[in-house]
Amino acid sequence: MDKTGRYAIYEGKEYHASLEDDKRHVEIWSKDKEDEDKGFKKHQYLQVYSKIVELNELSEFYDVEAVCDYMGKTHKIFISADGESFRINVKESWYKEFGFTEEYDRGLLLGYFKDFKMSELEVHYIKTSIDLG
Repeated sequence: MDKTGRYAIYEGKEYHASLEDDKRHVEIWSKDKEDEDKGFKKHQYLQVYSKIVELNELSEFYDVEAVCDYMGKTHKIFISADGESFRINVKESWYKEFGFTEEYDRGLLLGYFKDFKMSELEVHYIKTSIDLG
């Protein structure tokens, strides 16, 4: 597993997914044109197809997040778009001693971050099931 985000298993196939506001439906996305045969509709501007299904139509619904162990703690990480590096964000100021940089937004200190190459630390993926009710 080398991906992060929210996913659903619908009719035996894995799709990117998001829970709708009503908490009873899920929108699933595909890049496979053949999914139009399953009722998926082509997005007006993007090269994706989507369909809204009921939660009870899914066999699985889950989140996948990337983490790594650093300084004796497990940290959620944010992988760069090119997949070559990742960032750890922390709140504790003592991480500055280990090369972390202060991160501000509109003058407000958000925390501290440091970027790593993928080869520097081992990345793990955690799958967390979402209750289908």
